[in-house]
Amino acid sequence: VVVFPSCLTRVFGPAAADAAGVCDVLSAGGFAVREPAGMAGLCCGMPFASKGFPEAARQAGARALNALWQASQEGRVVIVTDASPCAGTLQEHARNAPSRPLRILDFPSFWATEALPRRPPARRKGVAVVHPTCTLVKNGGLTDLLTVARACAEEVVLPASAECCGFAGDKGFLTPELTEAATRREAAEVAAVLALRDAGLYSTCRTCEIGMTRAVGRPYQSLVQLVA
Repeated sequence: VVVFPSCLTRVFGPAAADAAGVCDVLSAGGFAVREPAGMAGLCCGMPFASKGFPEAARQAGARALNALWQASQEGRVVIVTDASPCAGTLQEHARNAPSRPLRILDFPSFWATEALPRRPPARRKGVAVVHPTCTLVKNGGLTDLLTVARACAEEVVLPASAECCGFAGDKGFLTPELTEAATRREAAEVAAVLALRDAGLYSTCRTCEIGMTRAVGRPYQSLVQLVA
């Protein structure tokens, strides 16, 4: 497996200093893990695109695809990233370069399709509340997210009002009122669950996790942590 750790998880680490990373979980799952050469200088390009710099985004994406093409043995090895928006952006770059076919998945899609079928049932935890990111839903990954969560938790809660958290790149830092308004209904649903029982809170994008943590007042973690 070729792992593309997102900028988000490299810059904004998990709340717990000893939290397992995606490479740790994949290795524990029996996969040989490698990263592209020069990973510290690679980015999918989404931050540039969201700020209105399409050429910078294109160049960043081209560098990432070139490194992934080499690391994946010219597309023979699947590529996994730990942030659904990064997976979506890399997939879009790959579609624009059909001469270099690459299979790029976010973590829940990889774990649902490649890991769960070859592993014994996990020791399941209690309740898991999930927040699906916009890109995950747009790319049809909700079923995979729920499949993984249900394999690792006795009960999974998907709030009925779970929508875009409003973080939208860095807007959650610059205009926190946007995220506060966007998450109000979902946060109330989650608070009602937490009032009755303890639960773990999970998503698949670090900034979404930060936004939901602020809204609910309890830490959201990567789905990687539930699997770990």
